[in-house]
Amino acid sequence: MVWIRTVCGSLETRLRYSSELGYNTFPFPQISAEKKAEISSLVFDIVSAREMYSEGNLGDLYNDIPENLRILHDYLDKTLDSCYQVEPFESDTERIKLLFDLYEQKIFQDE
Repeated sequence: MVWIRTVCGSLETRLRYSSELGYNTFPFPQISAEKKAEISSLVFDIVSAREMYSEGNLGDLYNDIPENLRILHDYLDKTLDSCYQVEPFESDTERIKLLFDLYEQKIFQDE
């Protein structure tokens, strides 16, 4: 989300989403098949957990997120962060700096 907030910006208090600016430019490193499987498993765990609260909508669910779903999201975040570096990021500033460094490497590599 820090990438989207930084490169796409917002309208009022809502994030702007753009495939051209946000998703097509997001620098994601090559990862092992095992790491891909771990991430996929976590995503399916999150979807399964959401199904336990299917009577409401996602906005309501995430405004008052249940503990089990928050824990799954935290674990997914840590797993995704580990694709970039071993030690956890200390801040979003550190995270966005690394992402821009990777983006710059990708741009110059593609030339």
